[in-house]
Amino acid sequence: IVVEPLAIGRSSRPDGADYSSSAQAVRIAAVLDSLNVQHALVIGHSIAGSQVFRLAARRPDLVAGVLSLEGGPAETMVTSGFRRAVQFAPLVRLLGGVELIRYQTREQLIDASGDAGWITDDVVRGYTAGAARDLGGTLKAYRAMSRAREPEPLGPHLHKIRSPVHLLVGTAPHHADVAPEEIEKLHRSLPAFSVDSVPGAGHYLHEERPAAVLDALQYLRRRVAEASAAVARP
Repeated sequence: IVVEPLAIGRSSRPDGADYSSSAQAVRIAAVLDSLNVQHALVIGHSIAGSQVFRLAARRPDLVAGVLSLEGGPAETMVTSGFRRAVQFAPLVRLLGGVELIRYQTREQLIDASGDAGWITDDVVRGYTAGAARDLGGTLKAYRAMSRAREPEPLGPHLHKIRSPVHLLVGTAPHHADVAPEEIEKLHRSLPAFSVDSVPGAGHYLHEERPAAVLDALQYLRRRVAEASAAVARP
């Protein structure tokens, strides 16, 4: 099941919506509830990792295990760099519209990748299809994301995540990596945390090294099964 949070991918971009990670986690929970899904293995990439952590802390009945791909316990929806870029959003239409977004997206994907061989014209078009369909709504949503404020911090609630959490990171120097202090925070706060790395990969692990992501998912599945067996033992 693939859940695209509000304003991500082909999801809608309503005016006045709450684009905080907390609100996105509530929406993900609503999707799982509507499908009668419980005790799922949940994968989150980048900032979606923070959303999944919030989901696991709020609704442990929905989450059996978490696989975070290059996603730490971020306390804000966007980075300072994203906020600076949003300031120039009104110029996008004047300076090329969708083509400019595609160019910027390609540059960002290359900058964040250890191996950029996966980045083709078709891939870039796929990553920007949602924005191209509603450019005005996308720019408004990005501005709303830059202003979003979390109703409460994530850090004090990490200890509520009792399910196994596995973090997978790339070793190649790249933009948007997980900071060492974020990994240390997860070590301190989570009772069942593990971390592994993918040599030579960057931020988009599922694109650069999909087999490594599948291996990590199987590892998480085994950890969840072992945790369940331990609870079942008298």
